[in-house]
Amino acid sequence: MNTAFGAETFAVDTHIFRVGNRTGLAKGKTPLAVEKVLDKKTPKPFRLGAHHWLILHGRYVCKARKPECWRCPVADLCAGRTDALHYPVKAAKKPRPERSGTAWWIEDNGRVLLLRRPETGMLGGMLALPSDAWDGKTDCDLAISGASPGHRRSIRHVFTHFALTLEITIAQMAEGCTLPPDAQWWPREKLNEAGLPSLFAKACAAMLKEETQ
Repeated sequence: MNTAFGAETFAVDTHIFRVGNRTGLAKGKTPLAVEKVLDKKTPKPFRLGAHHWLILHGRYVCKARKPECWRCPVADLCAGRTDALHYPVKAAKKPRPERSGTAWWIEDNGRVLLLRRPETGMLGGMLALPSDAWDGKTDCDLAISGASPGHRRSIRHVFTHFALTLEITIAQMAEGCTLPPDAQWWPREKLNEAGLPSLFAKACAAMLKEETQ
């Protein structure tokens, strides 16, 4: 915008955000907050070029990991010169929400039952062990009987937005249970070839490891 149209804008990228907070020129917790301070503080004669000057200063002098304070022309004015790597201060990450769920390990003559997950939702369309919806409310669509409380294994898996504790229970299908058309029986020794998502690959590995111990 500055170069092509001569607009006096202050688009804040990672360099400008760092320089603004580290030097104290424009402190803000968000790019928008930094942009508003720069827009307010920058004198008229420098408004057109300030955006590029700050980017270049951040890219080549006020670097993220190794700031070259020794050759910075405004080092004596910099609020962060004695502890440059501490700026900008990063906001503490919010703890991930915790969820819990259950998966069922159902075998038949050395083969393990896998179901195709719904196309929408988490891990959509992928093969997996039969499981609930991880919300503490929804049971597995498959009729289960003969669950063995003494044969359980728990794993923990971290997704981007939440952490899941999954309990895997050895079980049997209820009498007369009809499998969905996309159900598949996989040999235990070939489960690693089923293309399972990492959560269920981890669950299978945990069950197989337990049985060999």
